[in-house]
Amino acid sequence: MRRHRESSQPSDGTRPAPVAVRRGAGLLVLQRSAGNAAVASLFGPPTARHDVEPPPEVAVEIPDRGTPGDLVREADQRELLVNEAAERAATRVDESVVAHRARIAATADAQEATATAALRTLRTSVDAQSSAQAAATRAAAAGTRAAIEAKAAATTTATRAGVDALGDEARATGEREAGRAVQESPGPESARPAAGSAEPEVAAGQERIAQAVAGKARTELARSGDQAAGQVRAGVAAARTSLYEPAKAGAAEQIRTGAREADQAVSEGAAATTTALRATATRATESAVAGHQRFVAALRAGRRTAEADLEAWAAESRTRLRETATRLGANLVAQARALAGLVAGAGHAPSAGEQALAAVRTAGDELAQGIGDAAGGLEEGAGRLATDHGQAVGGVGEQAAAALGRTGEAAGAALRQGAAAFTGQADQTRDAVAGELDRLPARASEALAAKHREGVAGLTGTVDRAGEAQRTWVSDARSRGEGGATRFEGEAERLAAQARDQQPVQRWFAELIGSMRSWLRDKCGDVLGGILSGLILSIPTILIGVGLLMAGPIGWGVLAGLLVLGAGLGIYGRWQEFKADHGGNGPGFLEGLGLVGLGIADLTGIPYIVEAAVGRRAFSPTEMTPFERWERGTQGVVNLALVVAGGVKKLFSERAPVREPVRTPADVPPEPVPRPRVDPHTVPIAGENNNARFEAARQIILDLPPADRAAATRVLFARLTELSGNSWNFRATPTRGGGVHFTGEGAPFIFAVDGAGNVFQGKIGPGTITIHPDRTVTIDYNTLRPLNPEPPPPPAPVPAPAPVPAPVPTGSPLPRIPPHLPAPPHEREPEPVP
Repeated sequence: MRRHRESSQPSDGTRPAPVAVRRGAGLLVLQRSAGNAAVASLFGPPTARHDVEPPPEVAVEIPDRGTPGDLVREADQRELLVNEAAERAATRVDESVVAHRARIAATADAQEATATAALRTLRTSVDAQSSAQAAATRAAAAGTRAAIEAKAAATTTATRAGVDALGDEARATGEREAGRAVQESPGPESARPAAGSAEPEVAAGQERIAQAVAGKARTELARSGDQAAGQVRAGVAAARTSLYEPAKAGAAEQIRTGAREADQAVSEGAAATTTALRATATRATESAVAGHQRFVAALRAGRRTAEADLEAWAAESRTRLRETATRLGANLVAQARALAGLVAGAGHAPSAGEQALAAVRTAGDELAQGIGDAAGGLEEGAGRLATDHGQAVGGVGEQAAAALGRTGEAAGAALRQGAAAFTGQADQTRDAVAGELDRLPARASEALAAKHREGVAGLTGTVDRAGEAQRTWVSDARSRGEGGATRFEGEAERLAAQARDQQPVQRWFAELIGSMRSWLRDKCGDVLGGILSGLILSIPTILIGVGLLMAGPIGWGVLAGLLVLGAGLGIYGRWQEFKADHGGNGPGFLEGLGLVGLGIADLTGIPYIVEAAVGRRAFSPTEMTPFERWERGTQGVVNLALVVAGGVKKLFSERAPVREPVRTPADVPPEPVPRPRVDPHTVPIAGENNNARFEAARQIILDLPPADRAAATRVLFARLTELSGNSWNFRATPTRGGGVHFTGEGAPFIFAVDGAGNVFQGKIGPGTITIHPDRTVTIDYNTLRPLNPEPPPPPAPVPAPAPVPAPVPTGSPLPRIPPHLPAPPHEREPEPVP
């Protein structure tokens, strides 16, 4: 047995046989990644190479007993011990790897918990800050809206106060001017006319005219002053209604509109800001969640990588330990067998066998110890690998927490910035609206100033114009009164002369009528007295009218004569009234035409009724008294009633009797022969083919009364379709006006029945059928040939001997429009062919 020596290079130049086996590529990669050099004595290149001479090849059979057998058995035993040492080493490495994995898992769980807690803290913080900033935004919006509302209310009050001040000024001016309109009115005596007739009676009449003018002036001037005052007050009221109140309402509406728009803008801004704050918080939270997910994913990936690396380290270590133990054990057995062969063949001394056994035992122990040392190195390498992975995993949670913290701080800053921006904008809006509202009262007053001054000046001008009109009226009244006094004097002289020339009977009748009217007015009053006087004055008219109504039929000549007489009396009365109203002066040409027309129209009583309603006679300068109005109205009603009654009696009650003509047998039309009732649902339709059956159905339709033909056509054509076995579609289509028509298949043929029951047939040409947008159909029957025969014309009436024409007998049928003549046989269209 040769000595086992250690050297950096072989001493004899022979090639060394390495005891250790180099590491595989996989384990070397793990070793380099962990920076582990502890297992180099077993798996890597040794620092000092172990060279063992190969056992000599001895071709000697090794006995089972004795020293050679002991060597072989000892080598086998030591091989088992080496393998057991390898298994124990592998178990140690596995246990170490399990412990390292547990530590890395605990570190990863702790880091993930740290990141999750940081995310939870960020969510809570962002939600709290978002809610706080949203509440601050709503509070700022509410404060701004309240400030704008308060400012709008104050501005409305100030604007109303300014407009009310202008209105009060206009009201005060109106009251002052109204008082001036009454106080500065001329006195009634200023309108009194001057008159001085030498005749006492005429002077008394002139004095009455003067008193009447003064009384009229007193009334008119008071009325004019009151009217001017009323106009002034009405102008003030109108200005209040049309100027000041609308100005206040417009200003208030403008203020409300501006405040409402500002309020809406602030509300919308608050809503938008709140939405943006929530969106910012949501984005920050989503970003944090995404970051947390990335951190957790990286952490878990690192954990899985570490576990995979450690598991790979353990697996590779087990494999290498077992392979190394197997190879070393096999080498030990081979060396022992070589020694056993040498001992058995050379016959060495017993001491040499003992040395060989000791060498085998020592080599086996060294191999087991080397494997144990290698296991320690592998455990150390696994620890370094776990430490590196633990350092890589250990900082992830803190990094995630720091990143989430920065995200939370950025979100909080963004939320505070958004709320602050809205607060600043709300403050600017409030200040801008307040500035506009502060300027509004002054602008409202300035806008009203010009119209206000114009209105006040108009009140003063109204009073000035009223005073001028009063003075003009006084001058005119005085002038008219003086002219009236002069005309009164002349009329008095004319009437005196006329009285001297008047017939006693006529004068007595006029005095009697005047006394009667005065007595009725004094005793019965204006209303009842006027009605009774009108009835009394209408007695002659009533007597004539009643006589005409009771006298029976009279000729139109007598009636025309009475009308002419009444019209003449009416024209005469109108003429006399005009002269009495105008101091004996007659009318002009145009006035005379008007009087003639009114005199004729007085027969109806309508002009009297109109004059009574108006209160003044036509062409009269003075108004009628209430007594005269009721008197004249009563006369008009009586005349109108007599005209209506007489006209009705003349036109409707006095027709000449009509004699019935003597009817001869020739005049009486023959009684129509009743046709048997045909039921289209059950009547037989003869024919062997479709054409024959169509001809039979057409004849049945023609034999029916006109009113039943359209309905029968619908029933019969439906039966024709069934009889043809649906090979021919006899579908009857509705026509406007209640008719029905059928168009042939494959040929321009049409069969039609109109709403009156007339039957037509022919070719379809231009304009025959018109389809309307509502899908209804119109047929131009003038383009078709009528099939139903025309009834014979009624007999001519026998002339009656009386001049009155004989009436048409009620039993004769009305003549119908003659139909078109049928075309010649060679021009007829083909019948429908199936």
